[in-house]
Amino acid sequence: MCKSRRHCLWIILGFISVVSAQVPPKLAPLPRDLEFKRGERFQLVCSCREGEPPLTFSWVRDGQTLIESIEVSVRRFDEFSSSITISALREDHAGNYTCIVSNQGGSDSSTVKLKVLVPPTWLRQPYDMSVLSGARVTLNCETAGTPKPTVTWRRSKGFNLQHMETLTATQWRTGEDGSLTTSAVKKEDEGFYSCEVANGVGEGLRKTVRIEVQGNPVNVCQWSARKNIGTKWLTRENRKRESGGLLAGNPVNVCQWSARKNIGTKWLTRENRKRESGGLLAGNPVNVCQWSARKNIGTKWLTRENRKRESGGLLAGNPVNVCQWSARKNIGTKWLTRENRKRESGGLLAGNPVNVCQWSARKNIGTKWLTRENRKRESGGLLAGNPVNVCQWSARKNIGTKWLTRENRKRESGGLLAGNPVNVCQWSARKNIGTKWLTRENRKRESGGLLAGNPVNVCQWSARKNIGTKWLTRENRKRESGGLLAGNPVNVCQWSARKNIGTKWLTRENRKRESGGLLAGNPVNVCQWSARKNIGTKWLTRENRKRESGGLLAGNPVNVCQWSARKNIGTKWLTRENRKRESGGLLAGNPVNVCQWSARKNIGTKWLTRENRKRESGGLLAGNPVNVCQWSARKNIGTKWLTRENRKRESGGLLAGNPVNVCQWSARKNIGTKWLTRENRKRESGGLLAGNPVNVCQWSARKNIGTKWLTRENRKRESGVPPSVSVSEAERTVRKGDSVNLRCDVSGDIPLTINWAKANRNLPLISEDRIKIQEDSTIENSSSSVIIRNTAAEDTGLYICTARNTYGQSQATIRLKIVEQPSTPLDFQVAEIWCKSVRLKWKQPYNGNSPLKYYIIRYKRKD
Repeated sequence: MCKSRRHCLWIILGFISVVSAQVPPKLAPLPRDLEFKRGERFQLVCSCREGEPPLTFSWVRDGQTLIESIEVSVRRFDEFSSSITISALREDHAGNYTCIVSNQGGSDSSTVKLKVLVPPTWLRQPYDMSVLSGARVTLNCETAGTPKPTVTWRRSKGFNLQHMETLTATQWRTGEDGSLTTSAVKKEDEGFYSCEVANGVGEGLRKTVRIEVQGNPVNVCQWSARKNIGTKWLTRENRKRESGGLLAGNPVNVCQWSARKNIGTKWLTRENRKRESGGLLAGNPVNVCQWSARKNIGTKWLTRENRKRESGGLLAGNPVNVCQWSARKNIGTKWLTRENRKRESGGLLAGNPVNVCQWSARKNIGTKWLTRENRKRESGGLLAGNPVNVCQWSARKNIGTKWLTRENRKRESGGLLAGNPVNVCQWSARKNIGTKWLTRENRKRESGGLLAGNPVNVCQWSARKNIGTKWLTRENRKRESGGLLAGNPVNVCQWSARKNIGTKWLTRENRKRESGGLLAGNPVNVCQWSARKNIGTKWLTRENRKRESGGLLAGNPVNVCQWSARKNIGTKWLTRENRKRESGGLLAGNPVNVCQWSARKNIGTKWLTRENRKRESGGLLAGNPVNVCQWSARKNIGTKWLTRENRKRESGGLLAGNPVNVCQWSARKNIGTKWLTRENRKRESGGLLAGNPVNVCQWSARKNIGTKWLTRENRKRESGVPPSVSVSEAERTVRKGDSVNLRCDVSGDIPLTINWAKANRNLPLISEDRIKIQEDSTIENSSSSVIIRNTAAEDTGLYICTARNTYGQSQATIRLKIVEQPSTPLDFQVAEIWCKSVRLKWKQPYNGNSPLKYYIIRYKRKD
C-alpha cells in the first residue's frame, strides 16, 4: 500500500520505468539464399536468441502476409522459435521469405531468398521442314526452367546423323529464345539439326529435326503440292496483269509450269511474255509442259532475238511438242544455234511436225552422230526431214554405236532406217536379246518383211523377257498371226509382256475365231491386252465380243488400254445388255477416254448404272468430251458430291459439260467440298473455274495444306491453314481425389505442335506420376488431353491448350476447380461471457476451394 499520495506516485513511475526497460528481441541470422528442387520438402526455422517473452512471430512473403494452406503451414516450436513448412515445392513458391518477431521492447526481422530449381521443359519445339531455296526458315527451340536453360545447336553434313557438329555457319542467327533463323536458306543447308537444352537441373532436352531444301517457286498444275510458295500471282489482279490472258480461256496445257525451279517469274510477266515468246504463249495450241524444268540452260534461247535467230521459226506457232527440251543436261547450246541447226540437222528443226522430245537427254553418246558429216554418213538420210519419232535414241546405254553406222545400218536393218515412218523409240533398251534378230539375215528370215517398211510401232519389242523368239520367226509369224504383223496399223507395244496367257489366243485359228476380225486392221489401241491377269479369254471371243460389246471393239476410235486390268468387277457391266442399259450409250462410240475405269476398287457399280448416271451426273457422262480417267479411284469421298443436286449446287455448272480435265478429283483426301461450292469458287478463283478449258488435274492432291490458303483472306497472304483449338467444356469442377480428363480438339495444317500450360505457373505441363499428356491424330484433326489422377488442391487453376504450326497459333482454356471438405476453424476461443450468453471468435479456416455457407457449433456441459 501507498503510505502517502507522493509515495504511490513513485511506485507507478518505477513500474513504468521497469516496463520501458524490457529487452527487445534479436533473431538468429538466416541464410541469405536457399536453393531447392521442385517437389522437395522445405522447412525454415526462425529462432530468437535474445529478448524477453511474450514474443509474437509472423511470416511475410514478398511483402505480403503469408497465408496458411494445406501445402504451407506455420508452427511454433516454443516461446522463442517459429517455423514455416512447404510439403512439396512448386515454381510459384519461389520468393523472399521474412520472419518478424516482436515484444513490448521492440522487433527484429530476417529475410531469406528461396529459389526453386526446375529442369528444362519445352515451350516451342522444332519440327521437320521442307522449304524452297531462298525462303526464310526459323527453327524454334524455346524452353523454360530455373536457372534459365542454355541452348546449343548442332547440325549434320547432309543427312548423316553419325556426324553432328556445333553449328558455326554465319548465315544462321540464334535468338534470345533459342530459335535458329536464316533469312535465305540454301541447298547446302539441308540436313539434320539438333537442339540441345540444359540448365544443370535434372535431365536436359534434345530434339533432332530434318530440313529439306527444294527448288524455287512457281505453280500452275500440281497446285496441290504448293507447300511454301504463296498465292500472289494467282489473284485476279495479278493473273490478269501477268499472264496476258493466258489463264482466261486459252486452250493451252500449262501443267507443270510450277516446276520452274531456277528461272524466276520474269519471262511470265505480260511485258516479257510478249517481247520474248513471239506470241507463242498468247493462245497457240502448243504443249509447253516442262519448259520450266530448264535446269542449266538460262533464258538466252527463249528471248525474242535468240528465238528468231536460232530456232528457224520453229517456236513461232507451229504445233510441235517441244516438251522436255529444257532438260538438256550435258549438251550445251551449240546444236540449237541457227548456224549449227542448219548445218547439222538437215532442215529437220526448220518447221517439220516432229516430236523431238527428250533429245536433250543424250547422256552418254556425245554429239558426234548428230553432226552434219556423221548424220549424213551414218543415218542414211533418216534425219533429213522425215516425220519420225526419234525420242529416246540418246538412251542407248549398253549397245554402243556400231549398229547405227552406215555400214552396219545398211547391212543389218534392211533399209528400215532409210526413211520409213517407224517409231524406233527404245530400241536402245535391248537389254537381254542381243543383236542377232536385228541382223539382215535374221531380220529377213524371221520377220517376214515386217521390219522392211511397214508402219508398225515396234517400241519395247526389245523387252521380250520371258517369251523367246519363237513366235517372231517367219514360219511361226505366218502360221500364228494370220497376217496380222504383215502391215496392219495396229499398236502392238508391250505384246512381249505376255506373262501368264500363253500364245494360244494369238494363233491363226484362235485369232480368227475369237477376235472377230478385230486384229485384222481396225484402228484400236490394244496395248497392254497381254496384261489380262484374271479375266480369261471369254470376253474376247467372236461370239462374246459381238454380243457383249455392242460393236464397240469393231472399229470405234476408243482407247481401251488397261481394260484387261479389270480386277474386282467381273464382266457384267461390259455385256451388251448391261452396257446399253447402264452406260446410256457412252461406250457406243463416243470419243471418251475410259482408261482405268476397270480400277474401280471400292465403289461398286451403282453410279455407273443408267438411272444413277442420269440422276447423279447431270448428263456429264452422256457423251461430253471429258477425260474421266481415274474417277473410279474415289477412295474416301463417297458419292455425295457427284449427285445431281450437289453437283449443281456446289460446282457452279463446272461439271455440266465444260471441256475440263477433272482427272484425279476423286483423290480429294483432306479438303472437303467447301472450296468447290459456287459461292467460294466464284469469289476465290477469280473466274478461273467458271468454265475455262484449264487442266486442273492433281488439284485434289493437296496433301499438307488444308483449305485455308484457298480462302479470299488467306489466299492473298499465304498458302497454309493455321491451327484452330476448341474445347467442349470451358469449366470443370471435380472432388479432390477423383480423376479428370481435360481435352482440346485441334484442326489445321500439319505438322502441329500442341502444348499444355497452367496459367499461374507460366510453365508448360509435363507428364509425371499423376499427370499424363496424351495426343491423338488423324488425317484431318488432332486432339490432346491432360489426364490428372488423384487430384489435389494444387491442381486448381486455368489450363491453356496452345497449338502451333507454320502459319500461326491458337489457344483455348479450361478452368479446373478441385473442391474438398473445409478444415477446422483456427484459434477458436471464448471472447466474452455474460449471464445468459457468450461471444465466440475464431479465424476463418481453409474453405476447401468452395464458399463456406454456415458453421456448426456444438456445446457440451462438463460433468
